[in-house]
Amino acid sequence: ALHCRGDSALIIKQVAGIWRLREPRLAPHLTALRDAARALGVPVSWEVRPREENWRADALAKEAARRGRAVDAGSMEWWGQDAAERGREIGPRGCS
Repeated sequence: ALHCRGDSALIIKQVAGIWRLREPRLAPHLTALRDAARALGVPVSWEVRPREENWRADALAKEAARRGRAVDAGSMEWWGQDAAERGREIGPRGCS
């Protein structure tokens, strides 16, 4: 089984099929995500996680936006021992 978490209730509930997609230009992305989840051949569940519990993902997204490309979490200098301290600096967010 695969358990997916995200801090956007809108996206998680649309992917899970609870809410309908209102933005037509996003339909191909939603279809691709659902197809990829089905192709795994395992049950997939979706959960909304409060943003205040998602600081690592938020930090990665901000760094990727700053760099203009995807970021490898392992390559970020601050991702080591002091991650908890840096987490307090940018807010009490976390993900697992």
